[in-house]
Amino acid sequence: MHNDGHGLYLQITPPDGRSWILRTKVHGKTKHIGLGSAHFVSLAQAHEESQRLRKIARSGGDPLAERKQETVSFAEAAQRTFEAKRAGWKNGKHSDNWIATLRNHAFPLIGERPVASVTSGDVLAVLAPIWHEKQETARRVRQRISSVIQWAKVAGFYHGENPVLSVTEEALGVQTDRVKHFESMPWTDIPTFVEALEQRSAIAARALAFGVLCASRSGEVRGARWAEIDLENRVWTIPPERMKGRKGKEVEHRVPLSEQAVAVLDSVQGIGSEFVFPAAQRSKDGSERELSDNAFHALLGRMKIDGVTAHGFRSSFRVWAQERHRADHDVIEKCLAHAVGSVVARA
Repeated sequence: MHNDGHGLYLQITPPDGRSWILRTKVHGKTKHIGLGSAHFVSLAQAHEESQRLRKIARSGGDPLAERKQETVSFAEAAQRTFEAKRAGWKNGKHSDNWIATLRNHAFPLIGERPVASVTSGDVLAVLAPIWHEKQETARRVRQRISSVIQWAKVAGFYHGENPVLSVTEEALGVQTDRVKHFESMPWTDIPTFVEALEQRSAIAARALAFGVLCASRSGEVRGARWAEIDLENRVWTIPPERMKGRKGKEVEHRVPLSEQAVAVLDSVQGIGSEFVFPAAQRSKDGSERELSDNAFHALLGRMKIDGVTAHGFRSSFRVWAQERHRADHDVIEKCLAHAVGSVVARA
């Protein structure tokens, strides 16, 4: 039990339990009131709720009885779940999309309903109209409704089994779509493609060539800084905050630079002082900007190369490493900046 002041405690229970506890006097007796899991309830929210309950106790009321009478709508529960989750997200678009899907598809039917009254029939009513028409969206809505209910259970506003669990494909029907992978170019065509890139003067062409040679993600290349490049030792060190992964869990990634990759860097020396591949247009304050996330797609369009994405070149690398060099699986995964094995093994 870790005291945060004014009777608020963080209770740690193995293996990964963390919950907020308010210790306060109610009618002369010490009471311990659960405020929810720290996985879902932020410190600020715990402070706010503990202050509210202490005020009730000081005025002679019973915070526990008050909480039992309190009702929270599904929309309110969704907003609180969203606030608790988004602190751990790096992607602003994902953050906006998370709550938007619920506003568009769940709130019109169950938004104003007390979250405690939501049933599997309500979940079915939300999902059925979009389950086959908007299949990926429907799966996301289902998962997000489940997260809201789980938050409500932990916070004490929902009792019983999560109703989403019983809304399966047996009730909704089997979806027919399949996971779509990024389209890639056969690795045997890569040398000719890179030669074609070398004939183009656009900074996007230089950047894409560098990305292909390093088997790196689009965002890592477009955001590359000169401060990350060690030309003497031929290493590009991408800091954790620019790597893909859960916020706070990312790790540094070091990319060995081939002669061809160094040649690309030599060709863009002096164009940008901060970014290796800066956008042609600067920000309003005159500072450099990284290439837009559409730069590579537009470049491939101008080159009239269809059915290929920038991310797909990572797949080309994987096939080349497996077919041409019979490289070890873990080595390939590490080159692609994928986590391999357990936390202990990675350490």
